Amino acid sequence: MLIHVRHVLDADELREARDILARAPWGDGRVTAGVQSALMKHNEQLPQACDEARALQAIVLLGLN
Repeated sequence: MLIHVRHVLDADELREARDILARAPWGDGRVTAGVQSALMKHNEQLPQACDEARALQAIVLLGLN
């Protein structure tokens, strides 16, 4: 389930997050899918352990406090 939480990031935080996303190492989303779901999954995602993903997590967590 996805929940839409409004106004978590201010304009500067959002700009920083978008800059990070623009230079992030996107990869094939099927890497994290099971055998059957990989046949239908067509997305890109960030590796969870990459520096950009960690930076984005920190921005969002600060915004939620």
